[in-house]
Amino acid sequence: MLEMTKRSSKTRRTLLTTVAIIVLFVIALPPGIATEIDYVSPNGEQGREVLALQYRVYEQGYNYTVAENAITRLRPEEQAALCSYRQLEPPTEPLPAHISFRPAEERDRTELQAESPVESLPASYDAMALGHVTPVKEQGGCGSCWIFAATADLESDILRCEGLAFDFSEQEVGDCNIWSSSGGYDFCEGGIGLMTANYYTKRGGAAETCHPYAESLETCRDCPVIRTVDNWRTITEHHGEQQVDLIKNAILRYGPVSATMYASDAGLRGYNSGVYEYWGPEQPNHAVLIIGWNDSLPHTRGTGAWLIKNSWGTTWGALGPYPGCAWVAFGSANLGDDASAFVSYGAGTDKLFYHDECGWMGYVMGCGELTAYGAVRFTTVQALTLSAVDFWAIDTNMDYEIRVYGTVTAHPGFYTFSDQLGTTRTGTTTEWGYYSIPLDTPVPLDAGDDVIIQITFTTGRYGYPIPIDFYNESWLPPWTEVASFSGESYWSCDGTKYTKPYNPYSGDYYDVGIRARAVLANQLPTAYIDSVTPNPAVHVLDLITFAGSGTDADGIVVAYNWSSSLDGQLSTAQSFAIPASNLSAGTHVISFQVQDDDEAWSGEARVNLTILPYDPLWFFDTGPGGYPSIAGTHTGTLRPDQSMLVSRLYTYPCPGTGGHAEYVRIYGNGLDMNATWDGYHDDGHTISFTEPFMLQGGTTYTYELRTGSYPQLISATSKTVAGGLITCSSFVDANGNTHGDQIPAIRLE
Repeated sequence: MLEMTKRSSKTRRTLLTTVAIIVLFVIALPPGIATEIDYVSPNGEQGREVLALQYRVYEQGYNYTVAENAITRLRPEEQAALCSYRQLEPPTEPLPAHISFRPAEERDRTELQAESPVESLPASYDAMALGHVTPVKEQGGCGSCWIFAATADLESDILRCEGLAFDFSEQEVGDCNIWSSSGGYDFCEGGIGLMTANYYTKRGGAAETCHPYAESLETCRDCPVIRTVDNWRTITEHHGEQQVDLIKNAILRYGPVSATMYASDAGLRGYNSGVYEYWGPEQPNHAVLIIGWNDSLPHTRGTGAWLIKNSWGTTWGALGPYPGCAWVAFGSANLGDDASAFVSYGAGTDKLFYHDECGWMGYVMGCGELTAYGAVRFTTVQALTLSAVDFWAIDTNMDYEIRVYGTVTAHPGFYTFSDQLGTTRTGTTTEWGYYSIPLDTPVPLDAGDDVIIQITFTTGRYGYPIPIDFYNESWLPPWTEVASFSGESYWSCDGTKYTKPYNPYSGDYYDVGIRARAVLANQLPTAYIDSVTPNPAVHVLDLITFAGSGTDADGIVVAYNWSSSLDGQLSTAQSFAIPASNLSAGTHVISFQVQDDDEAWSGEARVNLTILPYDPLWFFDTGPGGYPSIAGTHTGTLRPDQSMLVSRLYTYPCPGTGGHAEYVRIYGNGLDMNATWDGYHDDGHTISFTEPFMLQGGTTYTYELRTGSYPQLISATSKTVAGGLITCSSFVDANGNTHGDQIPAIRLE
């Protein structure tokens, strides 16, 4: 009884110490972080659970902290749904002799390990600190970690290679992958890396703004593709937690890599800071992005930890290395299994031909020998150039020979290929995954051409080297409801006689995992002249502004060129301005072109530009008017015949009077100038503008003129005058009477 009392007392002291530590820890939080985490009182249920969890963590000797966050607040079923990374299931029905399932544990790899010896690896690496990681996102209560990890991988690749921070739409991946779009599969139920590899190689990444994340299945929006993956590699399969140096090498070569871990531990859900560790035997069920490591961080079984980016928002791991990120001890939580990386990508302008709608899900064909032959046939619908051949590599150190043929011939019971196009391309895979192999000799094709891609696959240890499109996962819609046989896939044991892949047990035909990548014939860009102003322009006096633009349906505009038929090249800028004095007087044909990223120039956009000679003697003069005379306010229009420089306005007075303009405004076509009479200075009949301005020849302007004393008037609604045309819209005399036929007698000079 005494021993029990002592143990209880010790337990209470330990718990009180833990509570005190946590209280001090919370009090010490920066205000912004404390607000974000939204701690509840330890008296609440959530608070008591967090304190109990922290006690269990410390009791095991672990040195990481936990706190309430968005994940701990979820209901148990929602927490369970977060961890939905799946595994391929082995077949449940017998397979014919020429079809097999490639177990993941058979696909070991050593190549990356050998290329970078341990002594050359840095003791720490942080892709976030290098600016190679996009912001942490939140998957919510949906089991879409497999999409978020793959998408984060692609975003990091682009940020690392191009310095561009894209935010790709996970929702578009979830809704548009073939299992969801064709089979109605709810992507929140989980998935695997092979599914995202198939999606990003077939379709590509689209903007989050086009299809925002909704945490549930919606409808595919077919958003415009920004980038498409063309190479994907797997780094580890099972026992990846033991392959630390292998993963490090992959990160240094490819950038951050996606990987899986066991994530159903309550300690991980409540993780707040420190080095997380969990040493249970459970298999991985959650995908994250490994973005770095630190070999010196201590934990209960040694030193060293991975730096991971999660998709649980930034309240999780709020005080960790970065909000939303965590340190995870090397070897713990089975972190490192199913590690993979997108290793290259393109702008999404290639045309991809494929029949393997579901990609590769572990099923293969062969004859029990190390070598077998696969082929696919495509028919073009437009002129293009075959530039690369893609395929799923089912093993490391697998040799391939790629041949392109132009003719397939049907014989009784088999097919043959002939008329080889281009040269044979050979090579060896380093890891298993998805490969896009550029052809040594690109093959031009016309619309309606047949093209047969044939690959000789040779493995070093496995008798089924041909990837086929088939799966038998209990958690996915049946394969027969999602995929359909194209009728244009072939295989052979000897490379001479080919048949179509067939399963006599099920009666199904299968497509082979070979694809073709083509470059469409370049479409020329289009140039547009947006404006050339003023036009016509006056030599010496005007500043001429040129503005143009261009579009390119299959690329981007990268260069510009302006030229004149009289003066040659003017500029290589998109928009520019030059004095009219730089151009010859006369009529110019202005030409504008744009160049695309394939170095092709557009046709010419053209516009005529007239440069008028300047004559300082040009003027606009109505001449004298007549009687009767009365002051008032005139409005109307004037149009000079020639462009002229204006600095003042003279009002014709009745003889012996002080007739003058008290106020004048001339405006329109981008001009707005005014002047106010400043008394009987000089002759008293002239009003000066604050600065000279140009009236363009042939351009109509509106005037407003208020007169005083006894100015001369011209009784007409419009009048052709020396230098142009003037009209009367309205004249309100000093007595308040309105007239429509009284033009002021004036001269602009």
